Amino acid sequence: MSMDLQRIDLDTIQPNGKRGETQRPAFTKINQNFQDVALALEGIPGAIADSVSGKNRLINGNFDFWQRGDNFTAAAAYCADRFFAQQGGMDGAGIFKSPVAPGDANFPKSLFTLAANCNGNHNAAGHHFLFEQRVESVRTFAASESTLSFLVYNAGTAGRKIAVEFLQRFGTGGSPTVTGIQPEVFTLAQGLNRISKTVSLPSIYGKTLGGGDDSVICAVWLSAGSDFNARTGGLGAQAGQLYFGEMQWEAGARATRFEWRSPAHELALCQRYYQKSFPVAEVPNSRSSSAVHRNAVAFNSGTCRVVAEFKGTMRGTPQLLFHAGGEGGDIGSPSFWRYYDAAGGAWRAGTLTNVVMATSQAFMADVGGAGFLVSGSVLLAGHYTADAEL
Repeated sequence: MSMDLQRIDLDTIQPNGKRGETQRPAFTKINQNFQDVALALEGIPGAIADSVSGKNRLINGNFDFWQRGDNFTAAAAYCADRFFAQQGGMDGAGIFKSPVAPGDANFPKSLFTLAANCNGNHNAAGHHFLFEQRVESVRTFAASESTLSFLVYNAGTAGRKIAVEFLQRFGTGGSPTVTGIQPEVFTLAQGLNRISKTVSLPSIYGKTLGGGDDSVICAVWLSAGSDFNARTGGLGAQAGQLYFGEMQWEAGARATRFEWRSPAHELALCQRYYQKSFPVAEVPNSRSSSAVHRNAVAFNSGTCRVVAEFKGTMRGTPQLLFHAGGEGGDIGSPSFWRYYDAAGGAWRAGTLTNVVMATSQAFMADVGGAGFLVSGSVLLAGHYTADAEL
């Protein structure tokens, strides 16, 4: 930050023969300098806020990572990393990954947006369509002001509405979830809209936490029947296609510039909650050609044990799903890892893949087969997904 302050001339001989400027022009410059300094100081808090790292409590707020897939129409499912979508009683509703063209005027720095579409509903009172992020720890922003902001592009006509809601969830066995915290409806113009909502979350004094899965939640409602008026501010039925980007939730009563984190940093944050052995861009599937081969040790002729470490420490012990590798072609169960039969010179279908032990850092699994040499090495092919979401 720099300022061109005005300098008072103390040396030049004036027409009246005296040295330096007269009082009036001198004090005029002094007043202007004070005004310029005051304006500069007013901008310092905003500049500091804009530059603070870690201010955005949402992970994957610009929807860069979609490890689970590209298109989601289920009643309840994680879609873009860390974002959970729910719907019921809807027609043609879905969340999908929408690539952004280079040089796009609305989302110039984005790779993807979260696109949401719905054509209508078949349950006027009970339908619902929303997505949310569950931020770890219900202590987050409790008894304080915070601000949610994001971009949304309305592909339809002006007048389309969305609503924002906040929730406090106290975990399994804890106090009941508090819903409908300061909901607000926003009416969208056609094209790009910038939404900002400041909220004062309630204190959690006297509440009981349980299960280690407590969270604070921000939800964006896309359509809702009258059964949900208390949670949506009376949003009502909506239809059309919307595109979201640059979603940020931060402390304080004002929205600041979106925090751009490096892709490596953002992915590592996502992988605390969900990770997979597949390449990041590959949707989990069975018989993939990208399976990494792993060595296991046989402890009897029909079973071997493998150990795999996660990419980073996860939030808790994850739920594991297994996918067969593509080695050997279309054989056996899609959820059992393959093993290499050295004597027969071919890949075989495993007869099981069972978790023996799992922690937030690694897992051990047994893979079944035949003809293993006890204490010998067995080559395996398969993928896993690990889910430790809230």
